[in-house]
Amino acid sequence: LAGGSSLLYVTLAAVENSKLLGALGALAANLALLIAALSYGIRGSEIYLTPLGLLILMLAQIFKSTLGDGGRRFLQVVGGLCIYLPSAIELSGRLGDADSGQYAVLFGGLCLLGVALGMVLRIRAYLVLGTLFLALDVVVNLLNIGLRNHRIGFWLLSLTGLLILGGMLLTTLRTEETLRLTKRLRAIWRRWD
Repeated sequence: LAGGSSLLYVTLAAVENSKLLGALGALAANLALLIAALSYGIRGSEIYLTPLGLLILMLAQIFKSTLGDGGRRFLQVVGGLCIYLPSAIELSGRLGDADSGQYAVLFGGLCLLGVALGMVLRIRAYLVLGTLFLALDVVVNLLNIGLRNHRIGFWLLSLTGLLILGGMLLTTLRTEETLRLTKRLRAIWRRWD
């Protein structure tokens, strides 16, 4: 019923060019997602916060002409955090659990989807949040492996330290090239939403 209502509201919003009907369609679509997740017996805080985050992102897109740039970006960050943060906390809480592999892969897939959406739509908030939480997913999984096998943990920590020191050394030795690259990236990012 909620899914059908969503389709009806979205169709009416497109025909009438109404932001209010579009917002009602977004609300009904996210209500349908929540009901579907609960009917399959899925539990957890992410089940409630993910539709809320999606709703915030949809509303930021629907009302982008009336919101300023700062308000739209703020809503994009809040919506992204509502989607990623509960899952990241759940993933971190399962550190050391033997059955956490499937959840980590699903969370990594969600992060990659966020990165892809950010690149396609040229939205910085999606790209940055997806990248940060994907890095968290990788780090948590490496920690999990390192806690189970101390030799692997030693090598992972040693290689990570060497990579950090190498990156700092390279940045220090090639300061001008690093500054040029930074300026170029800033120019590209200014064109993104």
